[in-house]
Amino acid sequence: VTILVLQGRLDEARQMLSKEADASPSSAGMCRILGDLMRTMPVLSPGNTQTLTELELKWQHWHEECERHLQDSTFAASPHLESLCKIMLGDEAALLEQKELLNNWYHFLVTRLLYSHPTVKPIDLHLYAQSSLDLFLGGESSPEPLDNILLAAFEFDIHQVIKECSFPSQGPK
Repeated sequence: VTILVLQGRLDEARQMLSKEADASPSSAGMCRILGDLMRTMPVLSPGNTQTLTELELKWQHWHEECERHLQDSTFAASPHLESLCKIMLGDEAALLEQKELLNNWYHFLVTRLLYSHPTVKPIDLHLYAQSSLDLFLGGESSPEPLDNILLAAFEFDIHQVIKECSFPSQGPK
């Protein structure tokens, strides 16, 4: 379920949660509430007529509802469900706890944006990319050539992308 939530595959996560609820009646109410939060998360989809402002407003209300459940200790009896709610709130610490499931910084970036800044403006994308790389690597290792290519792409610096692709600054030759 955690992997599905990290990937934004909430319909599949809800299906798994409903099976978990059937297997464990004591957590059925919590699973239903979390499943409802997953079902009602606002997303911008192709062909949808809502504006970004409308989406932001709906998303803010949804986000506040998730926070309210967390503050009310709705999921306190289940650390797993509480962790899922924190992920859906875009809690960086909760996301970083799942680092091994995210594989790399750009998966972290996508999950982070999905749950904390779903209407990010293209001009700001490189800031989130750089901070996600820094948070994910945590100074443990230096960026790979692909990381530099992706960062340049997020900055819309096509010349740097070509340069990084042509002459990688590090790595095997």
